[in-house]
Amino acid sequence: MRSVKKGDWKLIKYDMMDGAVRETQLFNLAENPNEYLKEHQKEGETETNLADNPRYANKLAEMEALLLAEMEAYEDPYRLWDQPAK
Repeated sequence: MRSVKKGDWKLIKYDMMDGAVRETQLFNLAENPNEYLKEHQKEGETETNLADNPRYANKLAEMEALLLAEMEAYEDPYRLWDQPAK
């Protein structure tokens, strides 16, 4: 699991159990401070994981790039399933 936060935005990536669980979560913490998922059945568009919402594709790409940059800065030897190899 890796995560990064910038301003109101938080990205979490899970890559566990030899790839059996691979999930990306993107939250706007100003709108969704409790990091609700769709299973919580909240009414607001931003009160859920936004990673699969096309409206937030640019923000997702920005946060993915930030995460990779931070992993490289800390010399993280691991790469997630959807990141380029070293």
